[in-house]
Amino acid sequence: MHSNKSRKLDVLSQLQKSWESKGEVDAATWEAKARQLGQVREQLSTHVERLHQRHGNGWTIFKAIGASSAATRCRTCDSAGPRPGHDEAALTALRDLAGRLQANAVAVGPDQLLTGALVPVHVTDWSAKWQQEMVRTAQTLGTTSHGFLNAAQSLGLLLGMEWPALHRQTRSAIGVLAKVLPQASTHDWSFCALPDSDTVCAA
Repeated sequence: MHSNKSRKLDVLSQLQKSWESKGEVDAATWEAKARQLGQVREQLSTHVERLHQRHGNGWTIFKAIGASSAATRCRTCDSAGPRPGHDEAALTALRDLAGRLQANAVAVGPDQLLTGALVPVHVTDWSAKWQQEMVRTAQTLGTTSHGFLNAAQSLGLLLGMEWPALHRQTRSAIGVLAKVLPQASTHDWSFCALPDSDTVCAA
């Protein structure tokens, strides 16, 4: 009846029918219905008022429902126990943090977030000083790794051996061999090349 498309004559006709039907119902029934409608109106008004009440974080329930409905791809974070409230300043800080996280994720790349070299790094307080130390340590590790690779290749050439992939077990074996060889340099180990060297070594 309140539609913009309704004509005035249609509205007046509806009002006339309602008024004429009053005579068919007693006054007590009309009064009871009016009180009931009044209570429903007050409940709806309270509901609307609470929906649009501004909270400490600057949001209303109506605005939060709209944002949640629009964010269809947003994953819900469930947590046990009561959730502390936050003010508008905390919400602004949270948005700033989310923006920086998004910028870093774009810079690193989505694939690197799951399988990149920084996956083992678990640091909650990321500072410029810590980042410099991390980069310096990574550079030192790279230099040391290249030095070990060159030393392992040189040792293999001297021994006439070709190393398999330098996994942890192989690196450990090369370390033991490099430690034992200098100690064995003063002994004659030529018998190890004899055909029955297995029997001699076992004895």
